[in-house]
Amino acid sequence: MIPEYVTNLNIEQFRRIIMQKKLVIIYPVISYRNVFLSYFLQSSSDHLIYYRLPYDGILLTDWIEELRRYLPLTDGHFHQCKLPPPDAPNAPQLLGQMFGGYLQSLPPTSTVLYLDEIDRVPQDNHFRAFMEALIPLIPSYVQVVFNARRLNYLPWIDFIDSNVCAVLGTNHHQTSLIYTQNKPQKPQLEVYAFGQGLVLINGQEMTHWDGALPKQLFYYFMDHPLATRDEIFKVFWPQLPVKDATNVFHVTKRKIGEQITRMVGDGKDYELTYYNAGFYKPSPSIERHYDVAEFEQAIEQAYTTDDQQQMLEAYERAIHLYQGDYLNTLDLPWVVQRRDQLRSKFVDALIGVGRVHKENARPHNAIGYYIRALREVPLREDIHRDLMTLYMQLGRREDALNQYATLVELLDQRLRVGPSPETQELYEQIASSPVECRA
Repeated sequence: MIPEYVTNLNIEQFRRIIMQKKLVIIYPVISYRNVFLSYFLQSSSDHLIYYRLPYDGILLTDWIEELRRYLPLTDGHFHQCKLPPPDAPNAPQLLGQMFGGYLQSLPPTSTVLYLDEIDRVPQDNHFRAFMEALIPLIPSYVQVVFNARRLNYLPWIDFIDSNVCAVLGTNHHQTSLIYTQNKPQKPQLEVYAFGQGLVLINGQEMTHWDGALPKQLFYYFMDHPLATRDEIFKVFWPQLPVKDATNVFHVTKRKIGEQITRMVGDGKDYELTYYNAGFYKPSPSIERHYDVAEFEQAIEQAYTTDDQQQMLEAYERAIHLYQGDYLNTLDLPWVVQRRDQLRSKFVDALIGVGRVHKENARPHNAIGYYIRALREVPLREDIHRDLMTLYMQLGRREDALNQYATLVELLDQRLRVGPSPETQELYEQIASSPVECRA
């Protein structure tokens, strides 16, 4: 039950996704990647072999040598033959063929080879050649699963397009993020602004910003897809003359483009935005994925639907996307304002899910969401009252009274006021009720 809640995927849906796929990748970045290991253990596989790569930057030949020491002995050729030297022109292909031969030597029963932290092998042209030689040799009864902190866009998108690879971990998202089958291969920009902030270009983290200002302007552009020059100057350089602000702006904007271009590394020049009709707009040469935009889209869907199930799903998707306060290491005024707006929507989602569960007689579920909401807005009396009522429905009179006491203390410490008459009346009803009262 817990894995289904975390992944938004039950075991049957999981099996349908991975069915008849030689390769499975678990989407990097998501916080619950390791939960999928339990799904593979639950699935119909007769045998699961788990292997974690030992260190960062391991060469392909060294990795295969490590695998030979670890994997069960079923193929003497694989375990005993001499490996090609790393600098041999056809070494990746030979290694792929050798490894494929080993997989074919496994007993013909359903087997999963789970390779953890595969990104410790450089995902370069050698790795791609290795995989292209390996894939045709993987037998139908074997699946190779790759779990990683980071994965490049290439070569994985080609394996997905050729229908030999499945992706797990995108069920909380309306898209499959950068691994969408048959989409134009533009540079893929993933921006995660909930929490400390994370920027990925083609699956690799952008860590060099050439100063704080390019990073700040980058996030502003991501959060304001239609921004005028005057709006930008007012936020970043309100005290500078327009000429000076213009110079600083264009230098900063150019640095952003240079960093993106360097990360893509295909010989072309890229910009995050372009100017048109008075606005700086998202560049069409880059495919964007922005967690905040998807979060707000989910919130908007929940606000506008009359279908309770759709509302619940949209709110839960938004809650999952909210991985922490917006850019919580930056204290710029526009960031703080935006942080407060998004936190308020997050609270709306928590309360919205809580109320759906309450209305459908699922008090335990409702209590969990209400408690989370109060961590964000501890002075919301209506939520305290709802919690008190739910505790009474479950016969937890002492918890209901303690909830009231917590509210009284919070209001006194922070506002120097007492609870509203409505809350006091509810408290008196609970205090005078029989201990075993159940609604």
